[in-house]
Amino acid sequence: MLHGGVRFGAHTQSHVALTAVGPDRMKDEVEGSRAELERALGVPIFTFAYPHGELDAAVQAAVEDAGFLGACSCHTGVNDPIVPSHALRRVEVRGAGSFIRFALALWLGIPGQSQFYRRNGGQAQAGPRVRGALDKEATDGNQP
Repeated sequence: MLHGGVRFGAHTQSHVALTAVGPDRMKDEVEGSRAELERALGVPIFTFAYPHGELDAAVQAAVEDAGFLGACSCHTGVNDPIVPSHALRRVEVRGAGSFIRFALALWLGIPGQSQFYRRNGGQAQAGPRVRGALDKEATDGNQP
């Protein structure tokens, strides 16, 4: 996988919620997972993903102090220049739906197909930001 272009990031040694441990264990979990991956893969590890997506200021500082260039949370949304590189947001992709829904999810930072709709009078209707794209998708013969 590594030679095929897949990049790996650290994720702690035991998948412990870092917000629930003291600073010494936090440091061991963060730095130890990086060291194990670098030893096993023979390449530098630059990124980190917080177990369970849980982070606070102390956890974020520990990851940054360990030398990671960036880290992913489980917070949903688009990353822009004001999002800290050690608290990057994500968009969940489950593989269902059309390409246009996938592209809109990435563009708008909205997780899952159900978030494209808001309830209105008991019927799901496309919100104003995506109505045009969904209408075009239906016109082109794709399932909305």
